Amino acid sequence: MGKFFIFYILYWLTGNPIMALLVILAVYLMVDRAYLGFLPDPFRAFKSSSRIRELKKVVSVNPHDSRSLKELGMYLLEKGDYQNATRFLEKAEEKMSDDPEFNYYYGIAAARTGEIVKGRQLFEKAVNHAPMLKYGEPYLMMAEVYMDNSEYESVLPLLEDFEQIHASS
Repeated sequence: MGKFFIFYILYWLTGNPIMALLVILAVYLMVDRAYLGFLPDPFRAFKSSSRIRELKKVVSVNPHDSRSLKELGMYLLEKGDYQNATRFLEKAEEKMSDDPEFNYYYGIAAARTGEIVKGRQLFEKAVNHAPMLKYGEPYLMMAEVYMDNSEYESVLPLLEDFEQIHASS
């Protein structure tokens, strides 16, 4: 009843029912972006593209900046550009090989480009150092790689490990 009352007041103020609905929708979107986060960010693609451009500039100026190489590889991996992600992560391997998050991203990128054995080694190195890394996301991503390559017998143990992390959920 309260929602109808708000709509009626906005309709009375604007004189147009479509405008009243647009105002309600705009207010909901602002509240969602600020506090709830149920809806996806419509500007995320633009933000990540601009961040990739910035990181490419940083890497071109300083090709030994391993943090920028790692972040650039992460963004490219999220974007689905596995070849370039592997290329940038490979350059950062010497300095970042002890970082579990780096090993996870590098392992997934390597596995996605066809180097599944190398990817599995890096994945195992990452989850051995930090079993709760990203709340089990590495297990799901590696299982997805195996599913895409029709290696279904390797998927079940990974999903069971993921289930162990989320046993309370």
